[in-house]
Amino acid sequence: MTAREPAPPSPPQPSVDSMKTIAPSLRRNLFLQALILVMMTPGLILYPVPVAANPVGPDVVAGNVNFQGLGTPQLDINNLTNGGNGR
Repeated sequence: MTAREPAPPSPPQPSVDSMKTIAPSLRRNLFLQALILVMMTPGLILYPVPVAANPVGPDVVAGNVNFQGLGTPQLDINNLTNGGNGR
């Protein structure tokens, strides 16, 4: 019967404690804050993310609901019945 060889050691996992020790120093160090800002600014300028808060199309489950101004900055939703449920 042959002896089993020990399993190879697993690669080291990043610990949560190391992040906890880095975060306060990043918050206090103005140079690192400026460096992170300088590194992130070109990406934020070159890849702007559009912001859209209004729904794209009306979806009425029950009742009679009137939508005016779809696709514009101002959306008016009028519930024409007591049982209207606009989503």
